[in-house]
Amino acid sequence: MSLTESPPTPEYIFRGHTDQINTLEFYHNNSRLLSGDEGGNFIIWDMKTRRSLAIFKAHSEGILKVTGWMDKLISHGRDNLILMWKDVSNLLNDSTTESIKPILRISVNSLNFCQFSMCPKGSEEIYIAVPNLTDSSGIDIWELTSQRRLVDGIGLDKIYSQKGYCMALKLFDKSSKGLASNQAYYILAAYENGGVYLWEVDCSTGLKKACWNQTEHSESALSVDISQNWAFAISVAGDNKIVKYKFAESIDQPPKISQVTIKTPGISYVCIRSDAKIFATAGWDSKVRVFSAKTLKPLAILSYHTQSIQTLAFSHVKSDVEKEPENSENSSNETEEPKNYLVVGGKDARISLWEIY
Repeated sequence: MSLTESPPTPEYIFRGHTDQINTLEFYHNNSRLLSGDEGGNFIIWDMKTRRSLAIFKAHSEGILKVTGWMDKLISHGRDNLILMWKDVSNLLNDSTTESIKPILRISVNSLNFCQFSMCPKGSEEIYIAVPNLTDSSGIDIWELTSQRRLVDGIGLDKIYSQKGYCMALKLFDKSSKGLASNQAYYILAAYENGGVYLWEVDCSTGLKKACWNQTEHSESALSVDISQNWAFAISVAGDNKIVKYKFAESIDQPPKISQVTIKTPGISYVCIRSDAKIFATAGWDSKVRVFSAKTLKPLAILSYHTQSIQTLAFSHVKSDVEKEPENSENSSNETEEPKNYLVVGGKDARISLWEIY
């Protein structure tokens, strides 16, 4: 898609859900798409044939998130459960989907609809961050495979009481920034008062502290995402502001703030593409807006859906450092470049697929 194309149109529409789409994610090297809806169902789609490989009811209430890990799937529902499943994408049109049972479950607090965030620790363990079991303004960290709660009550000190419920969060490993302890993690969290906090947590000792906080939104912050190169984050909210946090050389230090506003308030979700070059927002006005991550310049407005957008996801795109040099033995001029996709879902129960930049 180029800037001169007007208006852009979706390449394909996935139809299979009958309820609001709450979560979307590419996995298996972009060959599969996961989608979850308000009715508790999730679907695994084949991106080549664009057919559903498996459809089944995973939760008794709406699904907040579904994601892949190794050869497993992990789902998070409004029924206060996080479940782990075997990958069932080989069950095309197989009635046994009705008897699929989770291989692991933990009880969590889903009162404020905050999606869990995960950080794999090797191939055997996976750390997840979720709102605290009894107080939705706090955050807990669990090791999912052993069902152990490692740290609880992050942000529950009285001095932070003004921030309200945790609405969105991202957990990441400090070693990704070349820093010390392999038990030290960061959580970037967005809150009901419009604030965004960076927490530092040591999972071996339980120690936690606030590194910095910024309150740029006038309404509840609804979504936050962090670039995979750990250079910046973006937050969106019930207001019309899109805020960028450019991290200092030491991520513990307060970030440089820049922002852009749109005409219509109400942005439910933000997603940064894996190459950190662009990001997209999901609007209550049924519009998807695509921006340059570097300049915050608007690049495109995608219009197809008839009701508010709840979620979106980019296919994985290699960053410049991941790409092979042109003279590499493995590179070939005859190799077809993979398409860069964006998928969008909302209240109209449809999933639109867009080829983008």
